[in-house]
Amino acid sequence: RPASAVPPAASELDKLTPRERDILGHLASGMSNKVIARAAGIGVGTVKFHVKSIMSKLNVCTRTEAAMVAARRGLVHLN
Repeated sequence: RPASAVPPAASELDKLTPRERDILGHLASGMSNKVIARAAGIGVGTVKFHVKSIMSKLNVCTRTEAAMVAARRGLVHLN
């Protein structure tokens, strides 16, 4: 099983800032960086920074993995 398939410990999720949790919610709903930026009122570069930080903290390699980990941990609800 690849390391990225292992859900992070709760403490890793606790490391996410409120803004990162907000961005993660948008990301999990399938929004692009541009759409997230517009919704959050920040620049696309800032969104990219947050997405990179989220993926690092969750120890995942893709946006999809980040969304799945967040859903498994109850941070977001995927439809």
